[in-house]
Amino acid sequence: LSDRLTLKPRAKPVSEAPLPDEPIQGHAVAANISAIEKQMEAAANKGDVETYRKLKAQLNKGIR
Repeated sequence: LSDRLTLKPRAKPVSEAPLPDEPIQGHAVAANISAIEKQMEAAANKGDVETYRKLKAQLNKGIR
């Protein structure tokens, strides 16, 4: 009886939507900006000012 009453997971997820934090594939600029921002965050956490400033300049240059 308990086998028939338990909920079984579905075979696949209901939605085919991408993860909310990742840019949609096909938008190279958005993916590149996201990657640079992740590198900037990692450099900031390490306290690496040189790398952070270099990435920030690269990001500002790319946005314009």
